[in-house]
Amino acid sequence: MANFPSLFAHLLLLQLSAAVLLRQQPLVLEYHRGRLLEGNYTVNLLFYGRFSPSQRSIVADFFRSLSPVYPSLPPPSPASWWHTTSLYGGGGPVRLYLGPQILDEGYSRGKRLVRSREWRGSSGPATPRPSARASARGRSTGRSTDRRSRHCYNARGLVGRKYLLPAMWDPTTSKCSTLV
Repeated sequence: MANFPSLFAHLLLLQLSAAVLLRQQPLVLEYHRGRLLEGNYTVNLLFYGRFSPSQRSIVADFFRSLSPVYPSLPPPSPASWWHTTSLYGGGGPVRLYLGPQILDEGYSRGKRLVRSREWRGSSGPATPRPSARASARGRSTGRSTDRRSRHCYNARGLVGRKYLLPAMWDPTTSKCSTLV
């Protein structure tokens, strides 16, 4: 019968060797050869279902906050977060503008939407989505907490609105980074 210290040492050694075997490989991002955005884009919002005026204004203000028209917003802001995409290269400057907002509170296409009824608004070739190997969900670790609402945020937009934005790949540092 093995004594306790010997058994403990073997279990510890087994655990350490398993940890070495399961070490994650570094993430390698591959360029998917798709076109990058460049130019001016108008974002039209469709509010499908019931949204209060307050909820609609939060979403609209977020898209307005992405615009370079508001450079006066001090970083971290949605505009400074979106600016990271200009560092990717291969495309030109991108400017997003808020277009018309459509309200469909009556669920004109039913309460369950399906992709076959989706309209993308372009007859051109679709840019392929990144593969599972090349993409990772961005998680925001640097953030502040609003004292009143206790909600987390890492960017300030128009009208002092606070947003929690995901980490984005920064080619200058070769890492996913957050705003704060």
